[in-house]
Amino acid sequence: MKNTSLKKQLISQFYYKNKFPFVLAICSSLIAGSLNLILSWLLQQLIDAAARTPGALSLTVLTQLSAYFVLFCIAAFLLEYFSEPRFIQRALKQYKDFAFRKLTEKSLSAFSEENTALYPIGLFQ
Repeated sequence: MKNTSLKKQLISQFYYKNKFPFVLAICSSLIAGSLNLILSWLLQQLIDAAARTPGALSLTVLTQLSAYFVLFCIAAFLLEYFSEPRFIQRALKQYKDFAFRKLTEKSLSAFSEENTALYPIGLFQ
C-alpha cells in the first residue's frame, strides 16, 4: 500500500474491490427513499379522481400505476435487501483481515513493552 496513515489504510479496506456493491447499495437506498414521494403523488391523484377534479387521471390508469408502483417497490426493496448486506459483509471482512494482518506484523517484544489495555487505541490512531 501507499505511504498513507494507518487510519486511511483501514478506511480504504472498506472500498477495496467493493465499489460496485457500494454504488449498488447507495442507489438502492436513494430509490427506496424516493418511494415516499411517488406514493404521495399517487395518493394525491387518487384523491383527485375520487373528488372528480377536472383533469384528474381515470381510475383504470391509477389502478395500473398503483400496480406498477407496487412492483417497483418490491424490486427496490429486494435490491436494497441484497446489496447493503453484501457491501457491509465484504467491507467488514476486509477491514478485520487488514487490522489482524497489521497486528501480527508487530514483534512479540512490542506487546510486552506496551500497555495492552491501550494497544487497540494506538493501532487505530
